[in-house]
Amino acid sequence: MPANSNGAWNIQGLLQYDFDKDNALSFSVARKTRFATIKDRYSYRFGTAIPNPDLKAEDALNYDLTYHTLLASKLSIEASGFYSKINNSIQNVNNVQFNSATNTSVSQVQNVGRAEYYGAELALGYTISTQFQVNANYTHIVRNNLSAPQIYFTDVPKDKVFASLEFKPISKLYILASEEYDSKRFSTSYGTVSGAFYLTNAKAHLSLAKGFSVEGGVNNLFDRNYTLVEGYPEEGRNYFANIIYNY
Repeated sequence: MPANSNGAWNIQGLLQYDFDKDNALSFSVARKTRFATIKDRYSYRFGTAIPNPDLKAEDALNYDLTYHTLLASKLSIEASGFYSKINNSIQNVNNVQFNSATNTSVSQVQNVGRAEYYGAELALGYTISTQFQVNANYTHIVRNNLSAPQIYFTDVPKDKVFASLEFKPISKLYILASEEYDSKRFSTSYGTVSGAFYLTNAKAHLSLAKGFSVEGGVNNLFDRNYTLVEGYPEEGRNYFANIIYNY
């Protein structure tokens, strides 16, 4: 297949004003680039896709306004609004061609044109005591395909909530329980939807001597049936144990 050459430049800057030690307002602008991978350009994906060696780099101009405050040395609040303008957006497009040999429609990773993303985030952290810490985060994002509205952006929910409670009975042990909510999302470029879901996870982490630690827990505690891509169920309740060494 033909070779492909891409070049790009990135730049970013931030202006921050500290009202006092507990309150700050910042505004940032950044130009970022995402190059297509070798897999994006050349893979047939086991006969389900058409290669696209001529993919151009995706570039985005990102704006972010963030306010951070700390109340009574216990409650941390961070609120952000963001806007991104994207050119040459890279997206997997379904049903671009019919493969008569396999009797299936195949996809292709393409530059689908101009897009805009905008939304807001809110993060809260509260120290209940020396042993208990609560954290929560909410993100709302809207993604519009300006060049080809009939092609839907996939894999990202419009709303996402994450909350956790950490219990630290002793200095070397913490127990973390978390709850996550994802709203529905598009899982194909032509509009197939994967439904909303909740997930509950829990784990315990114990620090040992000389950089070693162990942890264990359970994901999807209530064994919920959920999908990130419609038709492909994710794991049910599953357990894990890890040995970690930091050097």
